[in-house]
Amino acid sequence: MQLEGRVRSLFEGANLANLGTIGADGYPQVTPVWVDYDGEHILVNSVEGRAKLENVRRDPRVAISIYSADSLYAPAFVWGRVVSTTSEGAREHMNKMAAKYLRQDEYPSQGETRVIIRILPERVRG
Repeated sequence: MQLEGRVRSLFEGANLANLGTIGADGYPQVTPVWVDYDGEHILVNSVEGRAKLENVRRDPRVAISIYSADSLYAPAFVWGRVVSTTSEGAREHMNKMAAKYLRQDEYPSQGETRVIIRILPERVRG
């Protein structure tokens, strides 16, 4: 399923999203995240060892809410499935996110191992 219209523009803009994953104990875990959209997948950049990354490797089902800072009362919601996690290209992708969200050419690295989480949208509301 491709994102279209206002929902797509929310993911392409510098808007904060909330990523919901399922923890090992079965409870939801929600994390604010920067997001990107490549025309097919929602991309979230994370760091190896973070709970959200461990959660999606165990259970790929996720939910995302996103809203514009200009319109907090018009969110969009996406339910989907993580189809891959990879460190390939993750540093470059994080620099792209730094340009989008921080207006900086490079993300200030702490020497961590970055990972791209690719999410295939399955249901959309918004």
